Amino acid sequence: MSTDVQAELDSLDRILSRLAFTTDGAALENVLSKLIPIMIGKMDASVELPKGVQRQVQQKVLDILSHANKRMDGLPNLKLPIGSVWRAYRDSKNSVGQNIGLVYLGKAFDRCGSDGLDVVGEVVQGIHARPGGHQNALMMHVFRVLRWYPEYSRNLSDRIDAKAIVGDGKDLDVFMRHAVMLALYIPPSSRTRVADGARVVPGLSESDMKIIEGRGELSVDDVEKMMMGVLEFVSRAEPSPEDSMMFLLCASSSPYEAVKKKSEFMYAKTCVVDTAHPTVDVEKRAVVKPLFDMYLGSMEDQVLPDHLKRSPVNQSLKSRILGILCKSTVACNTNPEAIMVIHDCIFGEASNLSLKQQGMQFAVHVLKHADTSTIRVFAPSIIRQCLEILEGGSGIASLRGFAYQCLGQLAQRDPASLQETKMELMKRCFDALEIEGPGVRASVQETINCLANCFQDDADQSSEVWEVLEGYCYSENSSVRQTALQWIIWIFKFSDTHARYMCSVLCSDGNINISGLAREGLDVDKVVQAQGAKFGKGEKDVRAMPTLKDMVNVVSEKHPKIFHGSHDGLSTLFLPAPSLEALLGFLHSLPLDQSDTEAMRGYFAILSSCLIRNAPGSLQNASLDSLLYSAALSKGEFLQYFESKTIIFEDMLNHVDDRVSCKSARLLGFLRQSMPSQRLEQICARSTEIIKDVLASKQRKQEEVIGALFTTGFLEAWKVSPSHTSPSASNLQDPKATLLALTLSDDLKNKVIRATALLCIAYSSFGDELQTSDLSKILEEVLPKLKPYKDSSISTIVAEALGLIGMNAHDNSYIATIVDEILEFHISKDEKLLEQCGDALVCTWGGTNATRDQYLLLHAGMAEDNTHPWPSHSHGEKGATREKILKFIANNCIASSRSESRMAGAIWLLRLIEGAPQTPEISDNVAEIQKAFCLLLGDSNERTRDLASKGVTSCYQAAKDDVREDLVASLVGILSGSDSGKWMRPDHVEGSTQIFEEGSLGSLPNQNGGISTYKEICSLATDLGQPDLIYQFMNLAGHQAAADATRGAAYGIASVASLAGDALKPHIDALIPRLFRSTFDPNPAVRDSMRHIWVVLVDNPKDALKDHLKETLSILTKDMTKQQWRVRESAALATADILQGLLWEDIKEFLPTILNCCFRIIDDVKESVRLAGQTLVRSITSLSIRLTDADSTASSDSKEFLSTVFPILIGTGMSSSLSDIRAISIGLITRLIKSAGPDVLNDKMQDIVPPLLESLSGLEDARLNYLEQHINRLGMDADRFEEERIRFSQQNPIGETLDLCSKSVDGKSFCDMNSSLVSLLRTAVGSSTKSGTANFIVACTRRIGKDVSPVAFNLMKVLYDALSIEKSASVRKSYATAYACLSKYAPRSKIDAILDSWLESCKSENAENDLMILTGTILKSMSSESTDLFIRYADDIAPVAFMARYSDPPVATVWTNVWEEITTATGSGIRGHAISISKVLLEALNSSHWARKKAAGDGIVCLYETAGDLLANQTDLIASTVLKALPGRLWDGKEVLLKSLATIVIASDKSQLGTVCGGEENIVAAFSTACQKQKLTYRTEALIQTGRVLRYLNDKDFYPQIWPTLNELLSQHSERLQGSRKEEDGEPARLPSIKIILECLSSLWCQESEYLAKRDASWNSVTATALLPILKYCEKIEDRKAALQLYVSLIQCSDSTSIPEDTVTQVAEEDIALLSSSRVESIRSIGSDLLHEIVRKRMRISHPISDLRTRLKDIESAEKSAAVRSKINAIISDLE
Repeated sequence: MSTDVQAELDSLDRILSRLAFTTDGAALENVLSKLIPIMIGKMDASVELPKGVQRQVQQKVLDILSHANKRMDGLPNLKLPIGSVWRAYRDSKNSVGQNIGLVYLGKAFDRCGSDGLDVVGEVVQGIHARPGGHQNALMMHVFRVLRWYPEYSRNLSDRIDAKAIVGDGKDLDVFMRHAVMLALYIPPSSRTRVADGARVVPGLSESDMKIIEGRGELSVDDVEKMMMGVLEFVSRAEPSPEDSMMFLLCASSSPYEAVKKKSEFMYAKTCVVDTAHPTVDVEKRAVVKPLFDMYLGSMEDQVLPDHLKRSPVNQSLKSRILGILCKSTVACNTNPEAIMVIHDCIFGEASNLSLKQQGMQFAVHVLKHADTSTIRVFAPSIIRQCLEILEGGSGIASLRGFAYQCLGQLAQRDPASLQETKMELMKRCFDALEIEGPGVRASVQETINCLANCFQDDADQSSEVWEVLEGYCYSENSSVRQTALQWIIWIFKFSDTHARYMCSVLCSDGNINISGLAREGLDVDKVVQAQGAKFGKGEKDVRAMPTLKDMVNVVSEKHPKIFHGSHDGLSTLFLPAPSLEALLGFLHSLPLDQSDTEAMRGYFAILSSCLIRNAPGSLQNASLDSLLYSAALSKGEFLQYFESKTIIFEDMLNHVDDRVSCKSARLLGFLRQSMPSQRLEQICARSTEIIKDVLASKQRKQEEVIGALFTTGFLEAWKVSPSHTSPSASNLQDPKATLLALTLSDDLKNKVIRATALLCIAYSSFGDELQTSDLSKILEEVLPKLKPYKDSSISTIVAEALGLIGMNAHDNSYIATIVDEILEFHISKDEKLLEQCGDALVCTWGGTNATRDQYLLLHAGMAEDNTHPWPSHSHGEKGATREKILKFIANNCIASSRSESRMAGAIWLLRLIEGAPQTPEISDNVAEIQKAFCLLLGDSNERTRDLASKGVTSCYQAAKDDVREDLVASLVGILSGSDSGKWMRPDHVEGSTQIFEEGSLGSLPNQNGGISTYKEICSLATDLGQPDLIYQFMNLAGHQAAADATRGAAYGIASVASLAGDALKPHIDALIPRLFRSTFDPNPAVRDSMRHIWVVLVDNPKDALKDHLKETLSILTKDMTKQQWRVRESAALATADILQGLLWEDIKEFLPTILNCCFRIIDDVKESVRLAGQTLVRSITSLSIRLTDADSTASSDSKEFLSTVFPILIGTGMSSSLSDIRAISIGLITRLIKSAGPDVLNDKMQDIVPPLLESLSGLEDARLNYLEQHINRLGMDADRFEEERIRFSQQNPIGETLDLCSKSVDGKSFCDMNSSLVSLLRTAVGSSTKSGTANFIVACTRRIGKDVSPVAFNLMKVLYDALSIEKSASVRKSYATAYACLSKYAPRSKIDAILDSWLESCKSENAENDLMILTGTILKSMSSESTDLFIRYADDIAPVAFMARYSDPPVATVWTNVWEEITTATGSGIRGHAISISKVLLEALNSSHWARKKAAGDGIVCLYETAGDLLANQTDLIASTVLKALPGRLWDGKEVLLKSLATIVIASDKSQLGTVCGGEENIVAAFSTACQKQKLTYRTEALIQTGRVLRYLNDKDFYPQIWPTLNELLSQHSERLQGSRKEEDGEPARLPSIKIILECLSSLWCQESEYLAKRDASWNSVTATALLPILKYCEKIEDRKAALQLYVSLIQCSDSTSIPEDTVTQVAEEDIALLSSSRVESIRSIGSDLLHEIVRKRMRISHPISDLRTRLKDIESAEKSAAVRSKINAIISDLE
């Protein structure tokens, strides 16, 4: 064995021996703290030794460690050095040393408490490289000490950087993995038992449990504190949300409330998964897979060993995991985990209601978002689970609801999976819709809707489905009926007759939703839309119509009675009236096949079945309309079918509804062609009889008479039919003559009957033309009898009659008269009448293609068979009449000032161009007619505008190809506004001309009507005394008309667009800018019309705007400055819309103009325009942020954008006088700076920052200046006001913006700003700007550091100059801080020179307060901002700061702060700089300035009180200097020199005082002299300090020197108190108080007893005698107490004979008097002491003892104080 090895073993033996003999606990801790790290190192090093020696060394080390373990076990409070032990473990290179180190590291962690936090960083960093077992142990040690982290986290923030410790790599993974285990851990006392009695922890394996409980089971308190510490550590570490999500998720399910609350807060703050910008991407499999693993556990994994299998987590955590999975699409496609989770939730043994609901919700989510392939895998299991829930009759409504949703989603996504069960599911869902509650019904409804997907195009089961649906259509439950109907619409083609029939039946449903849906089922367009939206079918698949024959067959199948019975047997309708109306309407829309006789007869049967008496009039009208139409198209079949059924129409003739009776008469007239003569004669006779009764003035019902009149008229109209044989003249008189006689009857008072008779005469003219005489009678006699037309219905009948008469007349003179009669109705407000007049004008116009059958059956040109046209008149015959009509419409209607006349013109002109477009007068004047319509496009009446718009379309249709282009160009001009002016104002204005709509301008005072006509406007302007308002009103009317015209033109062009085709394309480019702006018009009507035409004209709006962007922006910027507010508002809104998504290249040309226009809009006079401006601001802000975002815009473009926008925002926006514009500009600048990166902003800082700094004061509220001027009057603190003002300016948006700028500044840009900053520091006006500039310099300097060096010293010079003249304390503070920050980076030599000059100036005799304050302020700032520099000069600054503390208050305040920065404690600071301080004080004492001498005196007092023992060598010099300064003139504050001299004496050693100032006698003499000065304060201080010195010098007797002075003062007081001295003015004020004199005098009796014994006894007598007047006559309590106390001292130092008897007697007498009369307990107490001393000394008293004792007993009995009574008892005892 080598010598070195043996020495090593011997040393280990000695260590063990010493360790064994170390018994003291503190010593043992000290030994072990050094020993254990060494032993770990030796154990690690022993591995390199030979094996034999290795075992010996290791054994020795183990013996030592074993002994140490035993000793430590008995001392649980013994601590181990955690840092040393960790380093020993860390430096170990082999497993032996590491294992031993790990053991003792655990012991150190167990005993270290919060000290272990110091090594947390070192332990965690690099932990991923440690062995697995070591990782587990170390992490648990870390968690144990982190329990103290929340308490010490603030203090440890500099030492423990949590963010740097965990990083974002493998160490973080290890930390989070163990943190999750800790979060899932449950202490044994809280665990639940399973069936076999074992305790389990959900989510953990046996291995995990061993890791956590490696050093023993944890208590509830331990786990809670550890979790709180880990949460705080994670919060400060700020890992990525994906890394921390699992841990926070587990912690949020903790049973500990504090842990749960904090983790939920952290989770909600960091782990966002359900917003537009989530922090955790749940679409990553790496995020979702651990959630599934945690939820399911690994108990079913057959590969893992049992100790590694983890149980599923608890229910709370499962619920939270499901909440995340329901937001992930990836989770939906994770198979088989997703289906396992769903099954566990629904059927798991431990599942609860909440978990089941979430499981079903997750199932719905999976079916909604999973891939089709995944759904096919899931489908069988999902179907089975859902059916189990539904079939099991679960009482939980929400579960059934989710089950239905799952089935619905499955039907939506994969209908094929439900093919086998779809019929069963359909029936189940329909039944459930009826029985389920409201909460589930919505889910059932959604499922039924989705289930329809399974039945589309299913021909095999269509009949079965129809049977089921038909049954549900008759259900009592409205929801079931509606859903069944919806299915019918969805899954059956429109050609399905049964489906259409059921829709007709349900049109009469009492539920309005069902009836409305049923009507949609009869509309092919709606069905196409519904099926296309549901299944995506094309129109060709759906639009096929059923045939009339098929529909008739269905009705026949359902209601055979109506086809095989007679009409007489029908008393009720076979369906409800609404259903029949819908059915008839649908049948009417189907094409008629005239060759299908059976179908036509069935159709006639259906129609005739509706003509029963009790049927509603609307149904009867619908049936008759269809019959009329069928008769016009299928004459033969109609005549054949109804030849023997005329009774049907005869029954309708007396109907109360004139329309029914008229239509029935039309059909009877038509049936005359096939009617038997006998039947015809009966009908004619009955009608004639009724008419004759009326002529004979017999009473007949009006409806009966009207029916007879219509019958007569229409029978007469059809009598020319060649197949008809007229009844004999003997049996039938001339019907026309009878009708004419009725109209001419004077006895007839009923104008309705007279007018109807006239109409029947007109219809009869279709059979035989009217004779000239008859026509003359009608015009000259009948019409006057009908006038005046008070009832519009009569006027309508007359107009129709005149039109028919005019159409069949041939005499132009009569035609002209008829036209005049018709045109007279142009002033009517009844639109129906005007429309009838229009039809009448078309009849008189001629040239139409309508046949006689159309007029007699349909009264319109609806029939397609025009093989027998009615003869029309030639152009020559009708030319004059047509010109007359057109001229009247143009002059008297279109140009009329009456709204109703203009509407009449629009209606009539529209009827003419639609009814006779081919006539020359129309076709050759289409352009002029369109102009007429254009005049009406701006009409105030909306109906007139709509008619004009339709007229424009009709003009285009009627125009020839060469004219159409001009028509389109004219419309485009109106729409774009270029040609609209000439159409806006009427050519002729009268007083009654309506300028505004009624009520739009209010009403005149004291009038009921509104301000609408020209006359009323003139009256208003005159009343207001401003005639020129008339022009303003007319201009306003013109703008309104222009808007209305534009709207009308929009509808016109929209209609023309589909017809014009390519002719409109050349104009679209010119339209787009104006049209786009008009889509934002404030007028809703204009806006809607423009949006309509925008959709019609522009196929792709986005591309259209892109192609015309420059033109559009150019026009919009111009429009934003227009005079009309509507234009400004719409332009602003349009600009806001178009800016979205633009690039810099698109907008850079227009952005400056847009910004300036935006500022103008913000300041608009109209509120709505200002609101539009706010919208534009938001759009500009959004655009600006995008253009400065590095991810969206190139850096070069961002820089160019900022170069453009910043000058405008700063120059125009921030300098605006309007607060809103300033706020917008500042806000936008702030947003831009936040969005733009430093690289983009650096070059712009010199342009941005200076204006912002100037605006800090420039944009302040002016009221602050007023307050500043009146600050004193308002009782406010000026400095505090200034400070708050500056603070507020730094917190406003500008201050925040500057703070952002400071974070973007680099060294170069800061140097570039140097000149601007210098200018601001020199010329800035407001305190906010000054302080803001300094703060900006500070912020930049702190951030960019040494890069400010090139300009640091230059700025420092400017700051110093500004500091020198600045008056505001707050600004000076800011300047000083900036100066201090810059000083760190200025040349050191220059800084040294500056500081030396400052200190010398402060020490100099002529140092001014301003200089002192300035220097102190800068040095104070340097102490915090430039600490190294300040510490370097601390020794030089300390003496100056110490003395400056005693200068004037402003200086003292500043330098006290400096002194406190130099020293941690005043005492230690003074002692550390005592010598240098004394030198400075000596210089100040020798100064000629009194203030400096006073400060020096105060400094000496403090210096000698704290460090007098260190100044023995300087004491004589300092004391002599003070003593020399005492003589001479008394100045304010000179008293402090007395105190300083006294302090020097007291602080000095008595043995050395003989050499100080020539000895004690000289010092006392100086004080005695000072006591004789006349200045009261100085004299008083001299007495006080004399007393202090005499008490200290108690080894010598200075009575002879001091007594004369004190005696003189006492004598003066005695004389004054006794009144024997005549006081001079002010004399009492020059005498010190008695108390101070007596306290000074009492110091003469403080000497040691040996010196008092040597004193002359007569001195006591003299003093006692001198004090007697004071005791007798003084009034102040304090003076009397001082006198009594002094007497006590005198008596104690005297014998029984030294004081004369009479003096003692008088003193005793006064003392007894005080004892009996004084109310002050302290006086009585001192008095009792004095009397006790007199008695004890047995001094002679003249009074007998017995009397004295009696008096004292009386006093004792009255005394309330126990202490005083005790003293009096002692006196009485001594007397006895």
